Amino acid sequence: MANIIIGPSQIFANCYVACMTAPLASFYFLENKMLDKLDMPLKIQMEDMSLIKRASSYDKELWALLNKHKDFLGKYLNWPNRITTYNELVEETEKEIARWETGERFYYYMLCDNKLVGGVYVLHIDYKHHAAEFGYWLNPEHAGKAYVSCAVKVLEEHLFKQNIVRLVIRCDVENIASANVAQRNAYQLEGILKKNYCNQDVFKDNKLYAKINPDS
Repeated sequence: MANIIIGPSQIFANCYVACMTAPLASFYFLENKMLDKLDMPLKIQMEDMSLIKRASSYDKELWALLNKHKDFLGKYLNWPNRITTYNELVEETEKEIARWETGERFYYYMLCDNKLVGGVYVLHIDYKHHAAEFGYWLNPEHAGKAYVSCAVKVLEEHLFKQNIVRLVIRCDVENIASANVAQRNAYQLEGILKKNYCNQDVFKDNKLYAKINPDS
């Protein structure tokens, strides 16, 4: 009987056919199912505060807060340094309202006794990979009341229910208060992102925290 010699290309072809005919093979050739546009509530009432979609009716209050605490807010955030006039703030609010409508970003104000105490937002939403990130800021006069931690927790619940798989929190390595928010909500430190962002012309390192949907 003559010897039969099979070359590498034929082996690859045979393996490919075998894989394509295997019951579960199609799994490897399918794209992830795109996540439906997130449907976030316009207002969330909590025990000690409420979350409300960013609105122009709070622009003057935010402008006053920004001018009073610009150094504090601008230490770790870019936007307080970028916005230098009231008109720029008004334009930024209009952009945030538009981003909400398209599902690109969801920006909430934190209100206590109908007074603006901070903001929390869902950004970097990846509808293909079912992931998103939290950002937040707080009036320093209201520090130590766990407002941000509570806001992140309630928004996390809404996002996980809508099949978000991975949530991320990034913060400056020196921002202890922000890191505490992640840790109190059981986000796991995954590493340090070196020179990950630039603030006031200085490149800074970020801590990367993440939490996985327990039902994913």
